[in-house]
Amino acid sequence: MVSEALYLDLGGFGWRKAKQQFSEYGKVLGLEFTSPDFDYQIGQLTGTYENHEIRVLPDEQARIEVQLNTTERLELSTRPFYRKTPPSGMERVESRYPSFNHFFKTRYAAPELARQLAGSEMLEKALAGFQKKWGQQLEYLMVSDNMLTVSLRYGWQSYIPGDVIKAMLPDLIVLAERFEAL
Repeated sequence: MVSEALYLDLGGFGWRKAKQQFSEYGKVLGLEFTSPDFDYQIGQLTGTYENHEIRVLPDEQARIEVQLNTTERLELSTRPFYRKTPPSGMERVESRYPSFNHFFKTRYAAPELARQLAGSEMLEKALAGFQKKWGQQLEYLMVSDNMLTVSLRYGWQSYIPGDVIKAMLPDLIVLAERFEAL
């Protein structure tokens, strides 16, 4: 019980349960299950969910990827990427919302998009709700010009519980749509 509360899964019970239920959760969500290559892996789920291409990759840093329908250059991450200058054609985003600046350690975007990000109250509210609900399990969240990627912290082995996938996907879609609306 303590190991589950701390997301440690010391005995591997959560991992085994996730492996057993993974393909079933894929069916429930309308995603295609791909069997793993090795016994120590879980597999992957791919497909379309709420008009977004999704990949659930528990064996690869317990990641969920949501394809974004955007073209503007963007690089946001909860992990710091130490650069002396912004990437070419981008500028640092300084939001008027301190919670946005605190959440994303790396914040670069095309100039017009940077201004929109800096003042978007709807995006800030969506991020605050996501962080409140999922912040403790979050390893990192990255947003690029075409992908929203989240990595979760469960157990010593990489996995994502099926009920977490089912509960988190709608929240990821809301975030994706907020970014796409800018």
